[in-house]
Amino acid sequence: MPLENASALLRREVVFRDIRLGAVVDVVFDPGLTRAIGFDVRCGDGVHRFLPFAAAAIGPESLDVSSPLVLMDRSLYSRRTHPLGDLRGQAVREGGRTVGELSDLALADDGALAAFVVLVDGQTVEVGPEAEIGGERLEPAV
Repeated sequence: MPLENASALLRREVVFRDIRLGAVVDVVFDPGLTRAIGFDVRCGDGVHRFLPFAAAAIGPESLDVSSPLVLMDRSLYSRRTHPLGDLRGQAVREGGRTVGELSDLALADDGALAAFVVLVDGQTVEVGPEAEIGGERLEPAV
């Protein structure tokens, strides 16, 4: 069951108890583009830090964390990851033909990729598991 589109998580506050630590500025995907592995968070001090997906409880208005120590230096996650911001707008191909531009990625509750949301003639549609984005084959985990 899809949690929601990855873009819906952007700008959500990251909160420890009642303390605002920062806000999500991007969703980061694994090298195989099968799941969200974490979030790029711009913290109150202006520094960007990485929040692992598993360390956040995703609520309707915020991402709650059990400790501020779960926010890590961004250099700790691989350079081979794919931020949503870098993926958006890339051509999506299915069955050997271009169907449109990547608009968003739908996520399952555990962060697994549930669907590819593509902009086609001004409308958003879901694209199946044979999709290719930017020359990479993407296979949803669910």
